[in-house]
Amino acid sequence: MYTNHIDSRFFRIISLKMCFFNPNPNKEKETTPSPTPTLPIPKVPFWEIEVNEENEEKEKITWIELYQHLFLGRFIFLGKPIDAQSTTHIVKSMIHLDQQDAEMNFKFFMHCRGGSLIGGISVYDVMQYVTGDVTTVGVGLNASAGAFMLHGGTVGKRFIGKHGRAMIHQPFVAIFEKRRVRLTVEDAQYMNHLRNYVAEIYARNLRLSPDRMYGKIERDVHLTSKQALHVGLVDKVLDKDKLKDIIADTRKNPS
Repeated sequence: MYTNHIDSRFFRIISLKMCFFNPNPNKEKETTPSPTPTLPIPKVPFWEIEVNEENEEKEKITWIELYQHLFLGRFIFLGKPIDAQSTTHIVKSMIHLDQQDAEMNFKFFMHCRGGSLIGGISVYDVMQYVTGDVTTVGVGLNASAGAFMLHGGTVGKRFIGKHGRAMIHQPFVAIFEKRRVRLTVEDAQYMNHLRNYVAEIYARNLRLSPDRMYGKIERDVHLTSKQALHVGLVDKVLDKDKLKDIIADTRKNPS
């Protein structure tokens, strides 16, 4: 009886070890799947003007990547909720390009469902600082910070797609999303300042008083393209001809 007890315990231990090191001995060894091949980035021609030693201008064609070509043409794209990384990318791109040629216009295509309000305000402020006009084109859904940036383009050059949507609401600020400490009085004051800042800008651009603006956006306000045009969030609904005009609008009109 004693021997059988030891034997059974011994076999249980061996079985546990086998399960630990090889939980499914009948299963074939799994192989790591090969990474999915990525598509190459297409290249497009880029025309440059070279001046030789005789001061003669000569046109030179260089093949560059599509994204670089769009960047040099002042096309900016945002297809996700804005965060610290995308804010930094957009801000530094606009400042750099504005230093290269202050008279060239920007085209900002966005599908932004919200994200960081502070990031949206940062991009909005830089859009007002650059010399060239900033055309904003809302495709898909632009909500919260996305709607705020959409309406921050140059007046007369704010577009929304025919099937695009926008959503505005009372500014909500979560500055310290990962902090597990209580907010200080200064933090609360700063949050209140940002809320008032956004509401005042909306009120000014949408021709509403701040008090009325707060009342209107007490809850989420979802807008179709026509409704966004009606309230003054955008200036025009995009179509094929307007898209061609946006692409052709490369330089700021002299005032």
